[in-house]
Amino acid sequence: MRSAISSLAVLPLASLAQAAPRGSAGSQGEGFVHMPLTYRAEDKFSTVDIGLGTPQQSVRVLVNTGSYTLWVNPSCSARGTCPERTFVKQDSTTFKDLGRVKTEPYRERVTYRFATDKLSLGSVNLDNHLFGVGESFKIEQSSRRTELSEADDLHKLIPYGLMGISRVNASDPDGERASVLKSLLSGGHIRTEAFSLDVQGPEDDGSLIFGGVDVKKFSGPLQKIPMLDDGKPSYNVKLDGVAVTKGGNTKVVSEGKISISLMTGTPVSILPDTIMNQVYDMYQEVNRQQPPHSLVCDFVKDAEGTLDFRFGSVTIKVPIKELITPQNESFRGYCDFNIIPIVPQDGAYTLGNDILKHAYIVYDSAHSNVHIGNSKNCGKKVVPLDADTNIDTLNGEC
Repeated sequence: MRSAISSLAVLPLASLAQAAPRGSAGSQGEGFVHMPLTYRAEDKFSTVDIGLGTPQQSVRVLVNTGSYTLWVNPSCSARGTCPERTFVKQDSTTFKDLGRVKTEPYRERVTYRFATDKLSLGSVNLDNHLFGVGESFKIEQSSRRTELSEADDLHKLIPYGLMGISRVNASDPDGERASVLKSLLSGGHIRTEAFSLDVQGPEDDGSLIFGGVDVKKFSGPLQKIPMLDDGKPSYNVKLDGVAVTKGGNTKVVSEGKISISLMTGTPVSILPDTIMNQVYDMYQEVNRQQPPHSLVCDFVKDAEGTLDFRFGSVTIKVPIKELITPQNESFRGYCDFNIIPIVPQDGAYTLGNDILKHAYIVYDSAHSNVHIGNSKNCGKKVVPLDADTNIDTLNGEC
């Protein structure tokens, strides 16, 4: 069987490239920018469509709360052979290559070349926005390392680029210019450094709203959680507890607070093995001898129960069957439990897209808080935010 790292590495491969076109242009309201967010069930990632260049090209990117730079995939050398909605820099009259490269740790390592061009988010235009054009990509897969530098090969592993929306690293001289969130704020398109994220599922488009909250996308109050002051750009908070509900009975598997990163850039979650071993005890179908803890896929259709994550007074319940992912063709009929257990250590745990799609989350960098509630969908009603908005008084209307 494959290693845990291998499981994480191969998730967004060719299946992502074959995703059906969804999503549409965003829209602007008074003090906010709304962008449809598409959850792709085949690889469990979320994407938005942005406009880039002159004339404008529609470019598809993954949404990542773990970084703050926008980078895109270049077009393939042979037109028509690469995924849709990639960027053709030669076709833009406003594209400017800055002659600098940067490497950052995404999936192991991605290298992109800095450039500026006109960026469009819905009806909002950001002239000369700093972004990256992908050049090479490195991934660890089983015991083999793969490094790709040609555009044609790059698309085989990561068909879309990535739009980072995390906090900016204060020591990065390019951070302010590279951050979409900072650019929207400095341009007066939003009134505060905050956004809300509603991942939803494959049936409905979710939303990414810069500077606003949709009170028709969650129920009850939002729980305020302070962001950890750990110097990291990602949104790290304290998780208060984890439980398993099965057959009407709830078993608490963790009551102590643990530091966790809310990470949309991966579908995979990482939790302490002390927690996951108790979860596996309740599901004997999981084969613990074969990391990342495989099981026969037939189990999925009959799997019952939820994995429950508690943040203060709000509990996010995630069906167990939604945490199980088919392995690749070499292991047909077997599935992975989509949470990687690791030896307990601070700062290494994440909740990925599989889990976050059951929550409505407001990321308020201006006040260093995250606000979290239970995701619902009963329409659309966006409330603009400003620096004085008391977000935890907003109640979901579902």
